[in-house]
Amino acid sequence: MLLFGFLAASVAATNASTTKSYDIRVGAVTLRVPFPAGFCSPKGERAASFKRLAAPDHRNVTLLSLVDCNSGAASHRYLLIKTPVADVDVAFDRDGLIKELSQAAREPDFEATVQAMPKQVGAEKSAETGVRTNLVGEYRPRGHDEVCLYFGGSMATTRRGVTQNQAAGSCLTVVGTRFIALHAYENSADPQAYKNLLPGLKQWALRIHRVQPR
Repeated sequence: MLLFGFLAASVAATNASTTKSYDIRVGAVTLRVPFPAGFCSPKGERAASFKRLAAPDHRNVTLLSLVDCNSGAASHRYLLIKTPVADVDVAFDRDGLIKELSQAAREPDFEATVQAMPKQVGAEKSAETGVRTNLVGEYRPRGHDEVCLYFGGSMATTRRGVTQNQAAGSCLTVVGTRFIALHAYENSADPQAYKNLLPGLKQWALRIHRVQPR
């Protein structure tokens, strides 16, 4: 289950703050997350909407949501950090986890599970929000390096007759012995646009560090 459940719904959020970093708690570990250039934390009702739209993802805890500071519609470009609920207090080694996950991605039943995910996520969001949500697209492993196991693809989310096409990219990694997943979403109808998101996710992962207790 580590590999799945990292998709997020479209988000509407503006009124962002200008904070440059934020500390997140992953079980007993605190991680300091510098904000990538141009991204801010949403505030007020917009922040509440992030929480509501993350609610259908029962497999993961959403640790941080960031929006484009300069966009009038934050759902056009945003970032998320998540961690599996089952692993918030589990210590991992980065090299070992990336090896384990990359091997799991080659298992025969993995492709079928990935293909079923958009429909499942759409159904969960429909049940949680009361608004019929249809999610289609392709999101699958895109290789790994010493920092991340990468996922990427394109998604089309339809709600109330309106469809939003997005590129989706993810970096699954370990920081401070904790497993976290960094996600980037950006409006695009280009099925290859996810490739532009992955380098930035790697650099973001490298900037996150553990805060030692005083």
